[in-house]
Amino acid sequence: MASADESQIDQQLQDLQERAGGLIPKCQFASSSRLYGELRRRGRVEHRAHAYVMGTFFQMDQAQYLFEFQIMRERAIELIAMLENEEQMRLIQSDFSREQYDYLVYSMSSCAYENLAEATGQLEGYNSDGMHACITDGIQICRRTGKIGCVSCFREYACDVYLAADDPDIAGHQCRLVMEQEGAWSDRGDRRWLATSKLAWLHALQGRFDEALTTMD
Repeated sequence: MASADESQIDQQLQDLQERAGGLIPKCQFASSSRLYGELRRRGRVEHRAHAYVMGTFFQMDQAQYLFEFQIMRERAIELIAMLENEEQMRLIQSDFSREQYDYLVYSMSSCAYENLAEATGQLEGYNSDGMHACITDGIQICRRTGKIGCVSCFREYACDVYLAADDPDIAGHQCRLVMEQEGAWSDRGDRRWLATSKLAWLHALQGRFDEALTTMD
């Protein structure tokens, strides 16, 4: 049974997380990110792995809105290391339960790889070394964890990667794969509208304006 001091620590961490999360709908990302950074710090000091992971995840996610892509990549790499190796998590909290760990692996792995892909593309270009590996690894993680709906997120990145590699045909193929998907969408929702608009744009780039207009219709 948790002592009164331990319960107080858990409540303080929960309150800090709620304060940070409450700033997201207001688009106060800088303030929210600072609070999540404090959650990371307190989580490590107090040996609370869940708090540390939550702070890491949300700092990673919000870095894109602050154009802090180096931080985004660093947090993604750290998060992937913890989600791929349970012992990394136990360095923070030795008694962290396997059930909690398995849930974090399921809920966060795809997003961590997705954010790594986005940060790498933003920092080094979508045709840089490592982009194809980010996408391939991300799709494998989606299948391994059973989050099939998240595969479409990596297909969207693949479109940008192949376009940057001057291969519009394969880029268009990636768009069509998303357009043909039915159900089982990620938290982003049905993204066929985005894939369709990207495909129309590709048609326009290649001078196929009638196909572009038909696709947009």
